[in-house]
Amino acid sequence: MTAAAVNLPVTVREPGSKIKVPAAAEQLFEGTLVYANTAGYGSGTAGGAEFLGVNVREVDNSGGSAGDLNAECYQAGVFYHFTTATMAQTDVGLKIYGTDDQTITTASTGNSYIGTCAEFVSASEIGVRIDVQNSA
Repeated sequence: MTAAAVNLPVTVREPGSKIKVPAAAEQLFEGTLVYANTAGYGSGTAGGAEFLGVNVREVDNSGGSAGDLNAECYQAGVFYHFTTATMAQTDVGLKIYGTDDQTITTASTGNSYIGTCAEFVSASEIGVRIDVQNSA
C-alpha cells in the first residue's frame, strides 16, 4: 500500500488520551498513523520509528517548517485499519506493526510496533489496540 493521499475518518470505539505532536514539514491525514522522525517531529514515515499515535484530524504542514503546526494524536484505544496481510480470527492477540501512515502488518522487520490485534473484522481489516507506551 502507498502512503495516504486522503483523510481516513477515525473509527474508534474506545477513545483514549490525546497529545499534541509538532508536525514534520509534511501533510498528516486524519486517521493515519504518526511516528517520530529522526528530528522528533510527527511524520507518516514508519521504518522502525517510534509510534506516537493515530492522527485526530488533518494537518497540512507541507508548506511550512517542522514544528510550525501541531498534530493531535490518540495514544490509546481500538482503531480499525486495513491490512495487506490476510488476517484471521486466530490473529487476535498478535503484535501489529506499521509500515507507513496507513498500512499495518504482523511482520516486525523494518516496521514500527503499534499495538495488538484486538478484533478480527475481515481478512483485510482488524481492530488494533494501539500501544504507544511500548512502541520504542
